[in-house]
Amino acid sequence: MKARQYESMTYVRTDLSLALSGCKALLFDLDNTLVDTEVHHNRALSLALQEKLGYSFTYADSQEYIGITSIEMSRRILSRLGRTDVSAEELSQRKHELVMQTFSTQPYPGVREFLRIQQEQRRLAIGSNSPREFVISCLQHCGLLDYFYPIVTRDEVAEPKPAPDIFLRAAELLEVQPAECLVFEDSAAGLAAAKAGGFPQVLVLNPGNPLPDPLPEAIPMLTWPQLLRVL
Repeated sequence: MKARQYESMTYVRTDLSLALSGCKALLFDLDNTLVDTEVHHNRALSLALQEKLGYSFTYADSQEYIGITSIEMSRRILSRLGRTDVSAEELSQRKHELVMQTFSTQPYPGVREFLRIQQEQRRLAIGSNSPREFVISCLQHCGLLDYFYPIVTRDEVAEPKPAPDIFLRAAELLEVQPAECLVFEDSAAGLAAAKAGGFPQVLVLNPGNPLPDPLPEAIPMLTWPQLLRVL
């Protein structure tokens, strides 16, 4: 059964102004929050798994993959298959090579306008589970790189999301307390990382994205057009 998407919801929380009050910085996830990249990650990992293992990546796998790294997803698949002849690191590296060869994408509608408004009021940063090379290349491709500093990826921390390390490192570089830094996320793993680090959160609702299950309580949940209207 397919995961529930926001289009089927009848109620969306839009209390963003309260969440923004007192925030000195905004911290954004990249994949499927700012930019529609999940399809490229799924395709590349699927090709890597087929090439290295003869394994067919399933829809259930793609849902499990949301918000976690390709290394962690590869570990889970290898464990289920009982395979030890290929490492998760090898699969992740091959996936990275493939995604760098093929991806091409643009920000979701409303993202650029939101960032333009907010950069005049607050510092903006990236906290992503993707490799740094992909994050920088994606932001450059989309013309968004100059909006963000710092950019923290899985390559700079001991543990990726759902651990809070990425967000805590970004807050350290921003020289702000977690409570002063609002996190924008699309996945359960990303929201869990923010919550564990003591960061206020916004769940960004983008077309086609599955909703976290269960839905988080007492946080704003908005599309990019709604985010723009609230400002």
